[in-house]
This record gives sequence, structure tokens and C-alpha cells, in this order.
Amino acid sequence: MSQTPTIDEIIGAYVETRDLIASKTKELKAEIAVLEGYQKARGKFLQQKMSELGTTGLMAKGIGSCYTERVESVRVSDWDALLEYAKENDRYDLIKKGVSKTVVLECMGDKRNQDLPPGVDYTAFVEVKVRRP
Repeated sequence: MSQTPTIDEIIGAYVETRDLIASKTKELKAEIAVLEGYQKARGKFLQQKMSELGTTGLMAKGIGSCYTERVESVRVSDWDALLEYAKENDRYDLIKKGVSKTVVLECMGDKRNQDLPPGVDYTAFVEVKVRRP
């Protein structure tokens, strides 16, 4: 005959499992950081060799190949300047759509029942959380 676990047992097991997940995640992240370090050093070595050979690619027969590829990124350094440019040139496609959750919640107030900005949806749900004593 099985006995129904108590609230204390369930919460204890929850905390224990969460700690185990955190511990294993930390260990795995440390292992991954070491492996990423190896890969970065290998990439640097290969890039140096390609530069020395004046090529943009290398091949290892039956194993694989490597090549260089231009990787680009952009970020906003001056929002005012960007917005002015977008307005003057009708280039609103430069700007991603989004809303600040923090500001919307401030607009709505503590009771979350007033001043929801037009065009913004609000959803809330209850989630079970467990914490240490």
C-alpha cells in the first residue's frame, strides 16, 4: 500500500531537484566554456594559416573543411539620430516593433486595471514557485 507524500516531502523534493539541476547546469557551463576556449584557439590557428596561405578556405580530406565568412552586426548608438533619420527618409523599417513591459505595467498601476495603452495586450497567469526558507 503506497502512502500519499506530504506537502513537506514534495516541496523538499522540488528544492532538492532544483538544486541538482542548478549544480549540473553550472558544471556543464564550465565544461562548455573550456571546450569553447579550445574551439576559439583552433579557429584562430586556422584563420592564421589561411592568411599565411592567402586563401579563404582549407580542406582536410575525408574530415571536413573550414572557410572564412564575414559576420556583421548592428546596434543603435544614438536613438535620437536614428529616429530623425527614419522620419526624414521615411525609413521606419529600420526600427523593430516592441513595447517596454516595465513602462506598460507602470501605466497600468498596481491594480493592473487602468490605463493599458491602446494597441497593447496584457496577459497574466499564476505559476507555482518554490523557494528556500
